[in-house]
Amino acid sequence: MLEFIKNIKPNFDISEIPMHFERLKLDNRNHYENKAIKGLDRVASTQNKVWHENLPNKVINYIGQFGYDETQYSANINLQQPGQMAPLHKDNHGHACNKFNRPPEDFIRLLVFLTDWSIGQVFGCEDKTIVKWKAGDCYTFDSSDQHFSANTGTEDKYTIVISAIRK
Repeated sequence: MLEFIKNIKPNFDISEIPMHFERLKLDNRNHYENKAIKGLDRVASTQNKVWHENLPNKVINYIGQFGYDETQYSANINLQQPGQMAPLHKDNHGHACNKFNRPPEDFIRLLVFLTDWSIGQVFGCEDKTIVKWKAGDCYTFDSSDQHFSANTGTEDKYTIVISAIRK
């Protein structure tokens, strides 16, 4: 279930921090929950990520303001550019499961928006859809919740995606 936690406005502009994004093409044809129509190649399903080990110190310090230290989570920055989407899926918390040697059920997802909402951007989880968020808005949802994200607008959308050990 999607739940708003709190807002902690970032004290930095994420678009001005130099970072190396890894560009990942999502496997929509073989995804176990969201197989694409045969022959359809959703090129919009690309993710741009900065993995935990490459997060800038400003971001690590910022995550700490939500009550977690690095022994309790794995995180990444996700840049969703105009025209990109993440189709309906469930998270497997793969990196966090490997890092902490725990099953997916031991984790919750925290999603922190780093930029204010811009028209054309949307995040949905189960039967709830979010628009008009503010930079620093933090939501949580369970590993069993289906969710999606799309940026059909004109501005980049930055989020921090955190797999945190349940408290």
